Amino acid sequence: MEKKTTLSTALVTANLDNAPLLGDSMGYEMVSVTVGKGRHMFTIHKNLICATGSNLGKMFSTRKVDDPIHFPSETPGVFILFVEYLYKNTVPCVSATSSVTAQAVRLRDLCQLYVFGEQVEMDIEIRNKVMDSIQDGFRSINRFPDANLVQCIYGRTKPGCILRKFCALSLLAKVRAPDYINDYHITTWLESNVDGFHDFFEALMKFNPHQDPRVRDLEGKTGIWPCAFHIHPSEAKVKREVGIDNKGVDIDKMPNAGDQAGSSAKISELCHLFTESI
Repeated sequence: MEKKTTLSTALVTANLDNAPLLGDSMGYEMVSVTVGKGRHMFTIHKNLICATGSNLGKMFSTRKVDDPIHFPSETPGVFILFVEYLYKNTVPCVSATSSVTAQAVRLRDLCQLYVFGEQVEMDIEIRNKVMDSIQDGFRSINRFPDANLVQCIYGRTKPGCILRKFCALSLLAKVRAPDYINDYHITTWLESNVDGFHDFFEALMKFNPHQDPRVRDLEGKTGIWPCAFHIHPSEAKVKREVGIDNKGVDIDKMPNAGDQAGSSAKISELCHLFTESI
């Protein structure tokens, strides 16, 4: 006999949730973390922090609450964002109603959280969520990363880092903007940073002036594909796996002759822009 679905049973079925309760996921054991020079302490459920990646799992698996692990290079602000993710499974964004200073601090902390996630090899899904919040944050305040922030990011990351790629493309979009005023900061940084110079001109080879790297656009018309700055599960480690033309093209692959001619013209134009302002 066929079972009839009533409105009541449909509502019950819709309300069924197989996801584990937060209490079940947390467990009962706690661990301690201290961050920065001031050794600000955070007490966290061990299960939650161990679930964020195998490296953190190894670090904390045998730790007790009275035996903290110290992260001297991190700040309390960065770890507050990390704890927020641990308990809410959401990476905080930049608030449009916050002060300019608060927005800048939040963006700096998000970038530092991404770097921390890379250093401890946090799960890819978490790093991708942080990257989304970084892009959305710069878009919401209608600004690009400045040269000082980019310099700090390059100082704490390795070649091939996806956040570096976002920064390089953002700087390129910034200097191509009609309202850009050369303050020499970008020029000076490019002259002193070999990796940054390489990434910048690598970005130039695929640059599309109609696409904003801050905009995660499903159609890729005014922005880039939402996963363009994601690390994909098939990748064993962070490397240059996403083409910044947003079509999954390897950015290390040389363009064809037609593309090369167009790119050379762009390079010449940009070089002229820099030499003109010296």
